[in-house]
Amino acid sequence: MDVLSFLIFIDGYVGSLNHVLINNLLALILVVLAYDNKEDSNFLFVISMMLIPKLVDILVLNDFLLSDFVPNYLFFLFYSVYDALVLWLILYRTKVIRLFLIIKIKVCHLLNINSDAETFTYVRHVNEYKITVIFAVSILINLIVAVEYPLRWYISDEILYFYYLYAPLKFGLNIALVYWGSKMNPEKQNTSRSTPGECK
Repeated sequence: MDVLSFLIFIDGYVGSLNHVLINNLLALILVVLAYDNKEDSNFLFVISMMLIPKLVDILVLNDFLLSDFVPNYLFFLFYSVYDALVLWLILYRTKVIRLFLIIKIKVCHLLNINSDAETFTYVRHVNEYKITVIFAVSILINLIVAVEYPLRWYISDEILYFYYLYAPLKFGLNIALVYWGSKMNPEKQNTSRSTPGECK
């Protein structure tokens, strides 16, 4: 069995799994993690940045991108941009939190609502770096497949190595993402910083 045949076999095996059910279960795990740690704003934000895109993907994006309206290579390009956005939100979440607090303060002021001071604790957990690496690898895989897929039209049908690796790799990355997210113990964090916000 040559390399391409082996990759097609692995892709077929992974493709036979119920990915809709698996994706839903992974999203449910993230929901439970978010609920269990709802008092920890730092942990909740990181989990939310993994959960919200996954819910949007499950409910809207996947069906649309797999429709006949979207060329296959654009599917991979879109997800590379999508993952890059999530990665940016995690890496620069202090800016996102500050923006959220500014908007909240202005809304409170506009509606003449008094609120107690609210503090978001900013802490980089060691597993957060692993999560960012997973998103970076996911972006790289999407870009490689997006380039590789159209090349078959001009070179050969047998160059789709990463295409057939796509499902197994993404499946593994999704499992790793939820695993490392679940291991983010709020008590074991590297550095801390607080971003306060207050409605007066």
